[in-house]
Amino acid sequence: MTSTEIESLLADLTRCASRDVPIDFSTDEIAKHYIAGLHGSDSDAVKKLAKRIKISLGQSVQLFTGQPGSGKSTELYRLKKILEDDLKDDIRVYFLDVKAWINLTEPLRLSGFLIGLMASWARQADTDVTRTWTKRFYDFLNHTNVIPKGFKLETPPVLGAKLALEFALETDNDFRSLLDIEVRKQGSRFIEQAHAFIKNFKKELCGDQRKCVLIMDSLEQVRGYGKNLDEVYRSLEELFIGERQALNLPDVHAVYSISPFLYVRNAQLPALYGAGVIVNMPSVHVVKKQSNVVMPDPDGLERMRKFMTVRFERWAEVFTEKQLDKLILGSGGDLRDFLRAVSHASLADTQTLPLPDKEIDEALSKIKPPYESIHSSHIEWLKSVESSHEATPSDTVSAVEMFQYLASKHILTYLNGETWYSVHPLLRDWVLAKSA
Repeated sequence: MTSTEIESLLADLTRCASRDVPIDFSTDEIAKHYIAGLHGSDSDAVKKLAKRIKISLGQSVQLFTGQPGSGKSTELYRLKKILEDDLKDDIRVYFLDVKAWINLTEPLRLSGFLIGLMASWARQADTDVTRTWTKRFYDFLNHTNVIPKGFKLETPPVLGAKLALEFALETDNDFRSLLDIEVRKQGSRFIEQAHAFIKNFKKELCGDQRKCVLIMDSLEQVRGYGKNLDEVYRSLEELFIGERQALNLPDVHAVYSISPFLYVRNAQLPALYGAGVIVNMPSVHVVKKQSNVVMPDPDGLERMRKFMTVRFERWAEVFTEKQLDKLILGSGGDLRDFLRAVSHASLADTQTLPLPDKEIDEALSKIKPPYESIHSSHIEWLKSVESSHEATPSDTVSAVEMFQYLASKHILTYLNGETWYSVHPLLRDWVLAKSA
């Protein structure tokens, strides 16, 4: 292979590995990239969730969570496809990515959440530049008088333009605080008005007999940093536990992608929503549950090789199978980090293929969670996680700190009969050899 051919092949691999977008199943060409059973679960939790929605009458709440990079958005799109294929004209499913309406690093309040939900639903319901549903939503805001004085609520612009309200909700801390104050002043009255709007919205869009499903993605990405760490996670508990009645939307089947922190804090959370289903997306099960050695799981490795083949059929020209397995095991089965490592490796300046082993090691170094963020007092706790494969708060590690380790992937989550945890494979030896 000439140097030009090698450069072209690696460029193609970089583009494929860097395409970090969920599979939306909109066409057969896109849907063929989905790997059934990739996470190795004995039963299909998403199909169970779909069945729960299909047999539920009136309204329901379902919860969806998982580790960042585990493929949650793809599974939520698959849920949409399953429901639409099974119920056809008897259902309308709306996929709402609410991150455009909320700041993912700030406390999430009921006011901003409900307004973001209604706004993103209205936007998706619009099909032309007249923006009929968005205008109705703006009329609702004017009618309820919740917008802080001094903020100009502009007429909705043409489709595709950035709404002033959207921009303020996403970027303006003062605006969000004032909005929350205005909503709290109205108390249950605002919730009643919002529910009435949603109930009417559903009836006009879906009728009385057709099911209406709202799938809300990206909520699991809400997390705090620095000084507001505790405040952000308290706000999530207040919203999904304290305000759960407000999130039980009238005549609507709501699917919320919640932060894993909430499930770690309260495993009985589904029961608070009327025995709703919770789907917990783990990393791909590429290692067996062992307390003393790292034992690769052949089935998990094979599924990840298939995942790579679907992404880039010519991978065997770039990596040996041993090198690919090293990237898989080094990522711990985390899909996003695996693709990141592949992308880093594909940038190698080389005249020969397969790649030199040093490029594999260099790529893995790019995805390794940093040692520096591990507090010395947490070392023994991390050792206990690795030996017991259980993760619970302790005297030295709070619930918020534990979740930070999960969010930063210092600890990975697996599912094989039951949920279990393991220190990231690129940190494991360092942690076990470290003195507290």
